[in-house]
Amino acid sequence: MTKIRLILTFDYELPLGGCTSYSKGLFEPAEAIVRLATERKIKIVFFADILSAVFFKRWDYNGFYLPFKEQLQKTLNLKHEVQLHIHPHWVNSRYEDGRFYPSEWKILSKFRNEKPPFDINGILNSGINELNEICNGHGDFKCIAYRGGGYNLQPCTDIILKNLYENGIRFDSSIIKGYYFKSNIQEEDFRRMPDNSNWIIPLEGPLNAIAENGILEIPIASMPAGIYFRLNRIYNKTRNKNLYKKLKYNNFGTGHTGHKTDMASRIKSLIYSPLVLSFDHLHQNISVLDAILSYQFKIYGDQEEIALCLNSHPKSLGPYHLNQMCKFLDLIEEKYKGSVEICGYHDLDQNYLHGS
Repeated sequence: MTKIRLILTFDYELPLGGCTSYSKGLFEPAEAIVRLATERKIKIVFFADILSAVFFKRWDYNGFYLPFKEQLQKTLNLKHEVQLHIHPHWVNSRYEDGRFYPSEWKILSKFRNEKPPFDINGILNSGINELNEICNGHGDFKCIAYRGGGYNLQPCTDIILKNLYENGIRFDSSIIKGYYFKSNIQEEDFRRMPDNSNWIIPLEGPLNAIAENGILEIPIASMPAGIYFRLNRIYNKTRNKNLYKKLKYNNFGTGHTGHKTDMASRIKSLIYSPLVLSFDHLHQNISVLDAILSYQFKIYGDQEEIALCLNSHPKSLGPYHLNQMCKFLDLIEEKYKGSVEICGYHDLDQNYLHGS
């Protein structure tokens, strides 16, 4: 019987398009997640958007950087994990009169021809050094996993992966199988990934190649939406529009994904929009989360053990979402006990770490 090592990950980041309350946008919902996870005695992983700390260290030390640092340290003290998340647009975003104005350079490849330390390697090194500094003093801390901002790992995959590997990163969790998204500022295409649940990406790329040495992919669990779930999603969004407004967590912020620029991209984004294991979405109730989890056993049933992620964002999670998280944990305990184990990257067996 297949066993799933499931990692509950949360992208620890501000609303990237703008935010009027750092507390509402990040610190309060993150605290609620840590509190819930600690009470339920399960481990969570924060993928920390570390470049925000690098720049807010200068922009607003007391208002953002210090609580950012203290919350990550508290998270580690409670035996959860902190891993590396890079949103490169902070490098050339503006900060004026107490507000930040985001750059549209959302992907690392935009910085390929910039002069150090603002090239790709300089940005990654800066983020890793800051994360190590913040987490210094925790003897068991070692950053070994990465998630690209906006799930971006392409183009310039070779530069990114080689730098990460040299800095001790051995796992990536940026890929959602079957996912496609294109806007005027970013593009991700994960439609032709390997059938394997986990695979080693060669340091020179591409993402769908399989190697003996490189960085091991622990993808975010997903499943094709299918006609039933697509219609159900549309129905729920339409029927429950007013209800969802009441349930939506007000983070006082806006998103930053750009605009879809052509009809072909809009159609492909719609077609290749899988259901993703996440607490973020109001239309994905526990039955949908159960279906996504069940699907993993169906497609990977011939494998003895696999590792996958759930991914959410504190900035999206209010009381309703946390209640869904509780129901999901109950589901694992009652229906999947013995076949799903919640863990962190440091808990994966050595054969994962060495990619064998």
